[in-house]
Amino acid sequence: RESETIPVTLIIKAPNQKYSDQTISCFLNWTVGKLKMHLSNVYPSKPVSV
Repeated sequence: RESETIPVTLIIKAPNQKYSDQTISCFLNWTVGKLKMHLSNVYPSKPVSV
């Protein structure tokens, strides 16, 4: 489906402002798990994807 390939941009804000806001590009059809895995690779603190 066409809607699955729509790119979206998310702004991730650190609650303690230890890191600046991060702009993340992903797709509308990504699951939460896929987004968490992507964040574990690109976010400065390298959070663990569980």
